[in-house]
Amino acid sequence: MKKILTLCLSAGIQKTIEFSKIQLNKVNRSLNYRFDIAGKAVNSARVLAQLAEKNEIHLSKSDIKQNITLICPLGEKNLDFWRELSKEENFIQKNILIPGFTRECCTLIERESGRVTELVVEEPKIQDENQKTKTNELLSLLECELSRKSQSKPEALLVAGSVPSYWDSNIMEEIARIARKNDVLLMVDFKGKTLLNLLPEFAPNIIKINKEEFLETFYPEIFEQDAPKCDTIKLQELICHQSKILGNIIIVTDGANDTILSDKGKCYIGKTEKVSVKNTIGCGDSFNAGFLYEFLKSKNLEKALEMGTFVASRNAESLAPGSIF
Repeated sequence: MKKILTLCLSAGIQKTIEFSKIQLNKVNRSLNYRFDIAGKAVNSARVLAQLAEKNEIHLSKSDIKQNITLICPLGEKNLDFWRELSKEENFIQKNILIPGFTRECCTLIERESGRVTELVVEEPKIQDENQKTKTNELLSLLECELSRKSQSKPEALLVAGSVPSYWDSNIMEEIARIARKNDVLLMVDFKGKTLLNLLPEFAPNIIKINKEEFLETFYPEIFEQDAPKCDTIKLQELICHQSKILGNIIIVTDGANDTILSDKGKCYIGKTEKVSVKNTIGCGDSFNAGFLYEFLKSKNLEKALEMGTFVASRNAESLAPGSIF
């Protein structure tokens, strides 16, 4: 298995609650609930470990764990709960402790209709005189992980999720700079100004983004007019245009519709599966894990698209977010 490093600046403690039916202005009693550590790159790390456990049968669980590392800042105030929830995870965690709480997310699932709603409780901005020190600590840790000797150096860095207000607005540029300097494949999953600030100097090798995020980031005039009216052919043209300009791979997902990938302007289409959906939260993160796992293994974009789609579909069939079991 190839060694992969994931980085998540916006971790969360996820509570998934299932109801038979949710009615507004009434008391709603749940059928069940569960807690998980979460965040886009956290979910991807979990799925990478599960994929390896399923496919790398020659490796022990401890060997698999050594190949997947998550860098993840955590709030000091609910750190013990995070660590308790992490006990069964099969990847290495390297945490930077910051003041306050790790944010909490709540997923509401209505079994009768299949509807899923996620509520994200963002933590307020923290005034911290040590913020610059914490930023340097995070970047130093990343530098250390990516510049190891060749036999233990990760082949890829996956950075996913938003940048909380605690961090400097240009921190993603510094992260991309470190990846470029150390010649590590960089895959990102975030949008807007955070992504545009990397371009073109630090264009990631792989950008994964959904349809609305792609249009909002690269074509705001189309997004504002009416994103759903951007048909598949037009969307393909726009994705291929940006991929050719940046000289990279851009992957755009669109829920149950086909996934579009462009490699330096060449287009590939990934067909999605029809599945019995339990929970759609974490499907994009699972796609990232499946795509990156197969791409590093085979360097075959069509196989990687198939694996990403397969893994995202298995996540949708699971109640646990960011999970294929």
